[in-house]
Amino acid sequence: MLFITGKKYNIPKSTMQVYAKGHSNPESALGRALAIPLSVQNGIAGNVQECAEKSFGVSRLQLMAKTGKIVKALKLKTPFRGDVPGKDRFAGFQKRHPELALQKPEPNSTQRLCVINTAVVVDHFAKSICNKSDEISDVVKDMDLDALVITETWLTGNVSDQKIVGDVTPAGYSFHHAARIHKKGGGVGILLRDSLKCETHLRFQAKSFENYQLTFISGGISVRVAIIYRLHPTKKNGLKAADFFKEFSGFVDSLATNSGHLLILGDFNIHWDCQRNADTKQLADILRSANLRQHVQERTHRHGHILDLVISRDDDNLIKGVSVSSMLSDHFLVDINVSLQKQSVSSKDISYRRYKSIDKEAFLADLRVSSLVLDPPDDVDHLVDLYDNTLRDIVDQHAPLRTKEMPSRPMLPWYNKNIQAAKRHRRRAHLQLLILDGHSSHESLGLLEAAKAANIHVFSLPHHTTHYLQPLDKTVFGPLKKHYNAKCSEYMVAHPDHKLTSSHGQHCLHLHWKQVFPQPT
Repeated sequence: MLFITGKKYNIPKSTMQVYAKGHSNPESALGRALAIPLSVQNGIAGNVQECAEKSFGVSRLQLMAKTGKIVKALKLKTPFRGDVPGKDRFAGFQKRHPELALQKPEPNSTQRLCVINTAVVVDHFAKSICNKSDEISDVVKDMDLDALVITETWLTGNVSDQKIVGDVTPAGYSFHHAARIHKKGGGVGILLRDSLKCETHLRFQAKSFENYQLTFISGGISVRVAIIYRLHPTKKNGLKAADFFKEFSGFVDSLATNSGHLLILGDFNIHWDCQRNADTKQLADILRSANLRQHVQERTHRHGHILDLVISRDDDNLIKGVSVSSMLSDHFLVDINVSLQKQSVSSKDISYRRYKSIDKEAFLADLRVSSLVLDPPDDVDHLVDLYDNTLRDIVDQHAPLRTKEMPSRPMLPWYNKNIQAAKRHRRRAHLQLLILDGHSSHESLGLLEAAKAANIHVFSLPHHTTHYLQPLDKTVFGPLKKHYNAKCSEYMVAHPDHKLTSSHGQHCLHLHWKQVFPQPT
């Protein structure tokens, strides 16, 4: 019986005999108490596991040093020398947490870059207009657009939207939109020049896509614009592709009886360039049956597909040309040139005086003979009124107020040549160079497409020539990468739940550039 019990609980038979004869009390031989509470150890193990999943290995020395800091912060009483546990404590920690790898994970450069630079990438390719008001305003003014359609505005219908709409709307324009009420994402809108008089329409009731409709008149010709943003079918929203085609077919039928020209614009989230795709075929059938034509032939998304469509009636002859230009988000701008007489720019009345034409001597002569100088009142209030009335009368006499009509143009405040030069420099700064070593295993279609979408120039070296660059790698890029990666790893291990921001990364790069390449004294 003692043998079976000892085997079950992994206790030697001799020890079981000592307990059975009563020579020792098992309650007093439970081993050393935990110096660090088990809850704290579990938290440390969780952080180590999270770092490992992000390809940041934690060595034993790093773990012990971090544990020592935790012991000091929690003011735990431990037998550790200098509050840092030793190898035996580390061995016990490993036994209690066998899920942790004993071997430091190999670094994964791509995954590390994604973890570190996620905040930068998301900010650069943000789909929201909330942080791109200046860029959108610049595009409208630089390209002298009459209208700009925007999908995925991420406006929610709250009071906070007012500031965002105000920032994104240049002078001389109005922003008409439909927000996704109290939910994140979605929303569609259009920036329209004030000279284009418009009338909004009721939205078509649909669950699978958001829409906004208005009609504007230019040169006596009316154009109905319907903006579409199709939601991605997911398990969460319960939508299916069939839902969209059913609702969109009904939407197209509702527009068939409208007079004037028709434009359907927006993000359909369907790969129009994949003509064999079942969804693409079904959408094409709907357009064909309604005598509608799709005009975009170039990719509109940075991943290389045509998602944003421009649709008009086949016999309208409204669209003169469609092209794809720069990229503000993960989608490119789609430029549409329509055959309409350009409406004159709206005007406004301004008042002004010709102060430079004033005869100073005559002005002073009239001032000297005024009651303000010859007989000023003693009462302060009367003196102020007399001062205001006298100067106003003399100014009206020498520089009368004039009014004239001027075009209302969107002008940036304080826009000058210096700002224009800075904007030009900023656009050039986006250009980057990617150098490949020419080895086929280091190239892929996805890499080249992503570089093209981000306006990155690719330079490929001939095969078997990179060994000539080895001294440069050893003396320049190698040390810099070593120090910079060490700092990034240190930050990520210390903050496993945070991202390394772009400003922090730039600061680290600056510090370690100075460390690798010190300035000569």
